[in-house]
Amino acid sequence: MNPFKVFLIYHSHIDIGYTERQEKMAIYQADFIRQAVDCALSPRQAGRDARSKFKFTAEGF
Repeated sequence: MNPFKVFLIYHSHIDIGYTERQEKMAIYQADFIRQAVDCALSPRQAGRDARSKFKFTAEGF
């Protein structure tokens, strides 16, 4: 079990509701953050150098 708690503040300008209903986009965005956290905390990251580690940029689609 990980002893650390990470708080994420997601801040990006997305015209939510422009491409899809707001309710669906909120679910998509929350899922993207979950996937990014899973990738960042993956044990595979430990063996990578700083340039090769997972990076995430909040973008809309």
